[in-house]
This record gives sequence, structure tokens and C-alpha cells, in this order.
Amino acid sequence: MKQVIAATWLILGIVCSRPAVADPSVKDLAARTELHPIETLTLSVRQFLTGDKNGKPFTIAGELRFPQSSAARFPAVILQHGSSGSAGRDELWAKIFNEMGIASFVVDSFSGRGLTRISLNRSLFGPFDTILDAYRAFDVLAKHPRIDPTRIAIMGFSLGGLSALYSSLKRFQQMWNPRAVFAAHIPLFAPCSTTFIGDTDVSPAPIRQFHGADDDYTPVAPCRAYFERLSAAGRDALLKEYPGDRKSTRLNSSH
Repeated sequence: MKQVIAATWLILGIVCSRPAVADPSVKDLAARTELHPIETLTLSVRQFLTGDKNGKPFTIAGELRFPQSSAARFPAVILQHGSSGSAGRDELWAKIFNEMGIASFVVDSFSGRGLTRISLNRSLFGPFDTILDAYRAFDVLAKHPRIDPTRIAIMGFSLGGLSALYSSLKRFQQMWNPRAVFAAHIPLFAPCSTTFIGDTDVSPAPIRQFHGADDDYTPVAPCRAYFERLSAAGRDALLKEYPGDRKSTRLNSSH
């Protein structure tokens, strides 16, 4: 248990300890890169919330990068992109985690579904499909012989942040994948405008959200209210706000 807790704080520590700009290092290059298929579904909002598994099947992909280490097994972090699709930001974080000795699994929820971005048309993609994608990605990692299934965290940005945040709900876990128990949930500028049934009954793993105080695309005010409710319920959940919008959060959360 102590090792799990230590690994969790190691993952979380990146957002407050790493310089914003660093010289390239051979340590942040993957020792090995693997591409893994992830079998998932595309669901309506109603289907996801009711546990209706009769969605349209799709195969998406995840890129698994291993750090340069001789360790037998690694902690890992699932990285989920925003509504503009996977980009350089995901690769940057993957390299940061690799340099820390943590495997990274960058999940592409769009390409396998024939999408590139949905920021201009949200009707193309169900907002909660990323949560299911996260649960399915967990299974892929948990079966890997070089990944420690007790030390898998999830981190996401905007749309992916929604998944990183709400994948912690026990209701969703029990409905879609009881095996998917993450070591930490790290959402960045996740939307919190929806109130779910039982949304304070979350996993005991720490939840650490990072948000720009002036974000006008995904306002932080609903998140303040939600995290107040989580704290009142005794959950290990903290919201960290930075001055400026989500661009500021991208920069400052690397400190």
C-alpha cells in the first residue's frame, strides 16, 4: 500500500515541481513504444447513463511508451486528449512521465471513429464515451506483463479531463468496468456543469483538478461547487486554480 501511495504522489508531483521549460533529455525518450488496439463503443448519453451496452462498436488505439529503466513493472498514466484530438501536448506529457520512470498510454478516442476534432460540432461524439474508453484502456494496461495494475493513474484535458474526473464515480465503475480502479485522477480544465446521481460517491483515490480561473470556454465556477461537495463528503479531492484561462493552466500546471 505504501508503494501505491508513493507512486500516486510521484505522479501528482509533476504538476507542481517540474520547470515550465526544460532542455531535451535522453531520459524522456521512450525505451520502447507499443501500439495497442482498444475495443470500445460509441454510445448515446442515455445509453451510457443507463448501462445500455448496445452501442456501436469501434476499435481505437493507444500508444504505450516505456521509460528507460530496467524495472520489471512500471506505474502508468493514461492520457486522454481534448475535443481537438490528440496533439503535441499529449506527447509532451508522455515524455515527462517517462523521464519520471512512469509508463504513458496516450489514448486516441477519435481516429478509430473516423474523427479528427469535435470542438466545432459536439454532436459528432458522445461526451461520456471517453469515460468508457478510459475503462477499456485500463484493461489493456492491467493485462500487460510490464505494467503494475495497482498503479495506473488517469490524466485528461478538457473533454479528456471530464473522463479523468468522472471515471472516479463508483456508479459508473460498477456499471461499466468494476476492475478499473485508478490510483489517481488528474483532470485539467474539466467541465463540471453536469450533476450526476451519486456523484460524491467516488473512488478513494486522490482527485486533483487544475483549472484556469478565467477560463471562458469551460468555466471553473461549477467545479468549485462540485469540489466543495466532494470535500464535504470527506473525499480526497482538491481543485487548484491558476490565474488566466486554460492556456495559462497548460503552462502553470507544469510548475
